[in-house]
Amino acid sequence: MLSGIDLAFVRVELEELINARIKKIYQVGKKFFIKFYSNKIGKRLIKIVPGEYICFTNQEYEKTIQPSSFCMLLRKNLENLILDKIEQEDFERILIFNFKGRELIKLIVEFFSHGNLIICDKENKIIAALIPKKYKDRSIIKGEIYKYPPKKEFSFESKKEIVKELANYFGSKYAEEICVLSKIDKNKRAIDLSDAEKQRIKEKISEIETKISKEKAPQVIIENGNPIELLPFDFMLFKYKDKTKFNTFSEAIDYFYSKKEAQTEMQLLAKESERMKQLIEKQNEKLESMFKKYNELKEKANLIIKNIDTITFLLEEIKKLKEQGIPFDEIEKKISSKIFKGILEKQKEAVFEINNVEISIKINEKPSKIANQLFEKAKKLKGKIDRAKQIIEERKRKLYSEEKKEVVKEKRYWYEKFNWFFTSNNLLVIAGMNAVQNEILIKKYMKKNDLVFHADIYGSPFALLRDGAEKAKEEDKIETAKFVACFSRAWKNALPAIDVYYVYPMQLTKQTEAGEFLRKGSFVILGKKNYIKDVELKIALCFDESNNKVFCAPIESAIKHGWKFVVLKPGRETKEEISKKIREKLIKTTGNEGLKNLVLDRIINTLPEGGFQIEDIPT
Repeated sequence: MLSGIDLAFVRVELEELINARIKKIYQVGKKFFIKFYSNKIGKRLIKIVPGEYICFTNQEYEKTIQPSSFCMLLRKNLENLILDKIEQEDFERILIFNFKGRELIKLIVEFFSHGNLIICDKENKIIAALIPKKYKDRSIIKGEIYKYPPKKEFSFESKKEIVKELANYFGSKYAEEICVLSKIDKNKRAIDLSDAEKQRIKEKISEIETKISKEKAPQVIIENGNPIELLPFDFMLFKYKDKTKFNTFSEAIDYFYSKKEAQTEMQLLAKESERMKQLIEKQNEKLESMFKKYNELKEKANLIIKNIDTITFLLEEIKKLKEQGIPFDEIEKKISSKIFKGILEKQKEAVFEINNVEISIKINEKPSKIANQLFEKAKKLKGKIDRAKQIIEERKRKLYSEEKKEVVKEKRYWYEKFNWFFTSNNLLVIAGMNAVQNEILIKKYMKKNDLVFHADIYGSPFALLRDGAEKAKEEDKIETAKFVACFSRAWKNALPAIDVYYVYPMQLTKQTEAGEFLRKGSFVILGKKNYIKDVELKIALCFDESNNKVFCAPIESAIKHGWKFVVLKPGRETKEEISKKIREKLIKTTGNEGLKNLVLDRIINTLPEGGFQIEDIPT
C-alpha cells in the first residue's frame, strides 16, 4: 500500500484535475474508476483501490453490469460536480477531494488498514461509507461527523529502534532511506541518538518533503524480472538495483500494482490448479480401488455360478453332518473336496477356494442367492465408478481450463483493439490494423499532445505516440518508427528498411482540393514531415509473463521491459508456420510448459502481413 509520503507525491499530480468535472463513476471488484473532464486537460481517468493505491490510469476494465449500491451512491452524490481542491493533513494516509456544484461534497479516501471511501457534506457529516464501522475512538457511520484516526506521533524519546519509530510515521522504505542518508545505525534506539544524529535525520526528512513539489524521478525497482518496490525519486537504498523509470509517479504506480495484481491472480490460478491435481490424484486412487473391488465381486459371483452344483452339494453335506451333532472341526475332516478349505465356526460360513479365489458362503444360504447379492453389489459399485469417472473428467476439464487461463487469461484494455506496445520510457503507441481503424484512430483517439507516425509507403498504418509532443525522447520516436515500418506494406514487400515520418495532430486534415477524393483511413498532411531514415524491419514477438499478453514491439522496448520475445524479420514462412516455431521458442525461453496451451491464433493475429523468419540474437 502507498505510504503517506507516496500519497503526497500522487496528490501533487492529481491536482491537475482541479476545476475538472466528474463525468462517470464505475466499479470493478474492489477498484473504483472516476472519469474527469475539462476543456484544459480533456478526459482523465483515476483508479482508486481503498487501502492500497490511487493513480491516473489508461487501463479501463470491463465495467460491472450491475453496479454496487455504494457505487450508485457515489454517482448520485458526485457525478457532474467540479473538483475544487485535494487535501492531505501532514503525511496521513488519507486524501480528501472537495467538490463544488449543487452543494459542497467531500470524498474521503482512506489508505490504511482495509481502506475506505466516505462521502461527507461540507460540515463533515457522513452521507455514506463503503465500509460503515464503529471504532474505539471514532465512528464511520451515516450521520456521524467524520474524524481522523488518532495521529501517530514521531518522537526521539521513543525506546524503539529509530528505523521502527520513523516507519510508524513515514513508512518502512522512507525510514530505511532516512537512516542510510543520515549515516545512522537503523537499529539504534531513538532515545539513544546524539543531538548531531537527530539533526541529520531532521535535515533528511526536510529534503524529502522538498522533493514532493520539486524533484521527481518515478521508478519501479525490479528484481528477477519482478517489481519489488515503488519509488517517487532516486533512493540511495536501491542505487545498484535494476529499475524501470516513468514520466509520472502515477504511471509508476499503475505499472507496479498492475504487475502485482496479475502475479497474484496467476498465483491463485496456480494454487487452484495444484489443488485440482491433488483431487484428481486422490480420486484416481479411489477409482482404482473401486475397480479392484468391482472385479473381485464379479469374479466371485461368476465362480459361484460356474461351480454352483458342487458348492450346493458340499453345503448340504455340511448341514447334514451338523444336524447329526458332529462338531465343525470333525466335519472339516469328513468333507473331501479340492475346493473346500474349511469352516469359519463363529461366522458359520464354509470357505471355498476356486482358481486361487477365496469365497465364503453362509452354510444355511443358497449359493444362487449369494451370487445374486455379489452381482448386485458389483452393479451398485459400477454406478459409483461411472460417477467417479465423470467427476474426474469434469475436474480434468476444469484443470485444463485453469492451466489455459494461466496462459491466456488477461484484462483487455481499450487500446488492444489496435496494434500497440509501450516504448522503453513507457509511452503508449497505438497503430491502426486497417483503413477503418486508421480512420477511427485519428478521428476518435488522437490528442493534441500526440505525435502521428506513418511509413513513407502506400499501405502504412497511422500510429499515435501518446503524449509524444511533450514527453517523447529520441528513443521513443525511433521505436515508434520501427513499429510502424514493420506493420506497413514494406514488410510484405520484404524490404530491408524504409523511411518513416511523424507530424503533429494539427497537420492532419480531410480537406482536399476540388475534385480530389480521399479513401477511408487516408488524410492530407500539411506542412513539414519529420523523417527518421532507413528504419530497419525487425520486430520482437513478445510475451509478458506478468499478464500473459502477446504482442509485437521493437526489440529495444522488449529488452527494457523484460518481456520474453522472439525476433522476426521478413522471410518466406507463413504466419501459421512461424507461429508454431515462436511458441516452441517461448516455451524454451520461459520454461513455462503451460504455453503449450497458447492458442496459435493469438500469435498469428499480432503479426504483420507477409512472410517471416526467426533471427537469433546474442543473449
